[in-house]
Amino acid sequence: MQNNHKQDVSVATYIKASERKRKEKHRSKAVQRMVSSAVVLLCVAFLALGGINLVSANSSAYVLVVDGKEIATLASMSEAEAAIDQFLDNKSAEYGMDIVYTDDLEINKVSASGVILSSSLEAADALDGNLQIMAKAVAICIDGEKSLYVPDEEAAREAIVLAKQYYIDADTDDVLSVAVEEQISVVSSLADIDQVLPVEEAKNMLLYGCAETEYYFVASEGETFAEIAANNGMSEDALKAINASIADSETLTLGTAVALSQPDPMINVLVEKEVVQTQAIPYNVIHQDNYALDRGQENVISEGIDGLEEVTLRVVVSNGEVIRSEEISATTLLEPVDEIVERGTKVILASRDLASGGSGVVGWPYVGTITSRFGWRSRGWHSGLDIAGPEGEPILAAEAGTVTYADWYYGYGYLVKIDHGNGMETYYGHLSAIYVEVGEEVERGQHIAALGNTGNSTGPHVHFEVRFDGTAYNPLDYLE
Repeated sequence: MQNNHKQDVSVATYIKASERKRKEKHRSKAVQRMVSSAVVLLCVAFLALGGINLVSANSSAYVLVVDGKEIATLASMSEAEAAIDQFLDNKSAEYGMDIVYTDDLEINKVSASGVILSSSLEAADALDGNLQIMAKAVAICIDGEKSLYVPDEEAAREAIVLAKQYYIDADTDDVLSVAVEEQISVVSSLADIDQVLPVEEAKNMLLYGCAETEYYFVASEGETFAEIAANNGMSEDALKAINASIADSETLTLGTAVALSQPDPMINVLVEKEVVQTQAIPYNVIHQDNYALDRGQENVISEGIDGLEEVTLRVVVSNGEVIRSEEISATTLLEPVDEIVERGTKVILASRDLASGGSGVVGWPYVGTITSRFGWRSRGWHSGLDIAGPEGEPILAAEAGTVTYADWYYGYGYLVKIDHGNGMETYYGHLSAIYVEVGEEVERGQHIAALGNTGNSTGPHVHFEVRFDGTAYNPLDYLE
């Protein structure tokens, strides 16, 4: 019985020991499962944050390389391409225009063993500063040359329209047509980002040759062009030339805008328009000879009055300046009234008894040395006065009158005759050149010819005659 009791104790003890080992083994496996789960969760979280890739050595990664420089490594080709797209989208949004890169950008496949992976967002940020970019723009070409850049075709068209519209809006006349003198075209083009202009600046470039016109606004009453020019490193003449419309002002009023740069338009906008305006019809002056009045005296009998007419013109304007004008029609609104003037024709004959020999009726045709006087001489009768001087010297009309002869005349050589009315004429002979024509009205002292040595002449001089009703008289009796 005792042995049986010992045997029961041993079996019970074994059973308890086995149960304890089974429970300890179960607890150990539970702990292992918990540790394994925690490790997996940590790995997933770390990889989600772009940390170390714990994939096998047989996996691949993709490296962005710019001109040989590695920028970022991504887990897949699609993520690498997405990073590039993200970079371009970011830059396009930043500058408000389509952006492209110009560097050599490659995506190289490498082993993923031990590499650090970046997200697409991180890779896009890494490309910034490492990848050169340009704008996909539109060039406005003037006569075949790329002259300025805008973001797109719509902006190009708008800038050109606004430039043309500028000259239409400033005009109140009937505009018939508007055109640009130069050949304008637009083409797609890459451009540096800072070269691409917004519409308003592009319009100003077309109109003025600069994006913004620089002005000085008069800061104090009474400033002068000289002061403004000196303060801005310019000459006064240059500043006045730029501001021609106000250049005559001695002083400038407060706030006046004074342009500091001369516009240099890139295009010429031609505006053809129809202009209706009223203008004066000048009155005619009718002269009536009065033999009772001394020569040179005039008396207005009745005042002249300008008429008025309405004129329609076809005008072509280039950049605001009229270059061509053609009258289409004219309607007289008020007829002009002629002015009637009586003009004295009485000639005062000099007294031959005057010791001075002259009465001052006519002026000297040339002031020089008298080499031969009026009257008889060894070679015969001399009908005038010879006054010597260098060839080419100016010969002046002795009195107002009408040219009746201007050509070669036998021994006189080149000769000019002037009819002064009331039977009085003056002759100018031996000329080297004639500057008037038959029928031309001349004034006293007008340059009519050049002293010469033509015809029967022994040296350069002018032969001067004074005639009444065809008879020659001593010129010294009539010269002052």
